[in-house]
Amino acid sequence: MNQLHNPNSPVYHQWLTSDEAANRFGPSEEDVNIVSAWLESHGFTVHSVYPANGVIDFSGPASAIREAFHTEIYNLSVNGKPRIANASDPSVPAALAPAIHGVVSMNDFRPHPALKPRFAYTVTVDGAVYQALVPGDLETTRWGSSR
Repeated sequence: MNQLHNPNSPVYHQWLTSDEAANRFGPSEEDVNIVSAWLESHGFTVHSVYPANGVIDFSGPASAIREAFHTEIYNLSVNGKPRIANASDPSVPAALAPAIHGVVSMNDFRPHPALKPRFAYTVTVDGAVYQALVPGDLETTRWGSSR
């Protein structure tokens, strides 16, 4: 990694393309085909495969999740909002386990931003008041003059 950023290195800025990353680090085509066929045999639809990171995008009914992954999907009410989520961790056949690193998104919970907008840009530290700078304070027009 350091050589990629070293201007004196023969590999300086020679980044991998997504195809090169897939060939070097992604799953084998055979593994992708076996897992995709297993998913389809359980009633799932495979939408796309991302070879560089081995992600298989698929969907299917709750009954397929129950049968294939041995978990149930439940309708929940969370803070008054309807949600769906799996009841337990999914499991896969031992023969497929080396090719499957995990199953994600068996629910409709979405991440919430960790950063809360701040509207008061002054900070008091040890009794001293500081005016914080934000990106808009440093922004300039394309002509170089401050707004």
